Amino acid sequence: MSEAFYPFATEKAYERKLVGLIDELHKAINRFLVGLNNKGLITDSNDDDIKKQWNDYFNQLSQSVGVEMAANLAVTMLSSAERMANSAILSQLQSVADFETPAYERYEKMFGIEPSDDEKTYLKNKISENVNYISGLSSDYLDRVSGIVYRGVTNNHSLKFMTEQIQNATQISERRAKTIARSETGSAYGAFTKMKQESAGIKYFRWSTVGDSRVRDEHQAIDGKVFPWSGGWGGVFPGEPINCRCTAEPVFDDELDESELFDPDDLEAKELTRKHSAKNALNYDGPMPAKEFKHATDWFIKQGGVITSGLEIDDFLDKRGALGITYAQDVVFLKTDADRATVYEEMFHANQLFQGKIPSGDEQPIKNEIEAQNYLINNWRMLKLSKKQLAETKVNLEYWKEQLENVRSNR
Repeated sequence: MSEAFYPFATEKAYERKLVGLIDELHKAINRFLVGLNNKGLITDSNDDDIKKQWNDYFNQLSQSVGVEMAANLAVTMLSSAERMANSAILSQLQSVADFETPAYERYEKMFGIEPSDDEKTYLKNKISENVNYISGLSSDYLDRVSGIVYRGVTNNHSLKFMTEQIQNATQISERRAKTIARSETGSAYGAFTKMKQESAGIKYFRWSTVGDSRVRDEHQAIDGKVFPWSGGWGGVFPGEPINCRCTAEPVFDDELDESELFDPDDLEAKELTRKHSAKNALNYDGPMPAKEFKHATDWFIKQGGVITSGLEIDDFLDKRGALGITYAQDVVFLKTDADRATVYEEMFHANQLFQGKIPSGDEQPIKNEIEAQNYLINNWRMLKLSKKQLAETKVNLEYWKEQLENVRSNR
């Protein structure tokens, strides 16, 4: 465990910026609505007049979150993550027993302020990715709020009712902002660490958690285990999974203890890897936009279904390593940052229950999972899933097929 090397300050700074962005939009919207209310326009004006004023203001707010602002936020976080990775490996190299000063100086020169070509390419791609996340975060928030305002004006809702609904939407978006900050900081720091260690000729790393109560059970189980940079843990590296704050300690050739190496062929290790793949198969691909979410869940709501989300539900799902759970025929739990694949999968499970496919016994729950994964795979283009999600869903499908075989073979 190397808690000191995880860039907590970088994560928190990015989180403050993203949450602050939503908070500023929230304040601006409240000022606008209070202004209309003070003028008596919300209850006394023509609906179309208010909607036009809101639409004009909505466009102003949308333009206030430009690409340049988003890029500046992303660059600040990524530059900080790179510097922290740089400082961490220099500190680790310096602390190695009998590390020769001339050799250290060579490493110090190698890991100067100027990033390598690989790092520059990564930075460029990662900046673009974060700009998309930030733009999506703000646009999704404004879409949700716009829906609240339009429904409120049309149905003569009070200002108090609308502001309460907007406050709930704000909390959801702020929660998503925190997830983006944590996931992007961890993945960037992990990627920079990998590039720097491999450039230094380091072939192995020790998986290290931050050691708190939020660490996944699977990650806690491999804490201290050694993996090759050439393959990682079945292709997974510290910091990559959503919300992961694990880090990689360098393991030098003369320190390598083969008893610490993670054995992927060990039966317990295989089960651990499969469990992790199943829980994290649908990795963070950005929250589903509000308009698409409404379209995907409309049929379920019309049949009396209830979709529950919020801070308590997020904590409940985090403990189970899930982004969503179909709790009953008419109740679905979803994380506030659930992506397309998660939403469509849980809606498919809800439909299975409506069809009477109750997950009882040993086989039916697994069969339901297999059917859901096949649905996502066969319809991935229509559902607008990313190629990454498609590949990960195929991994998930194989996991559930093996689980079904295990159940049948153990009878």
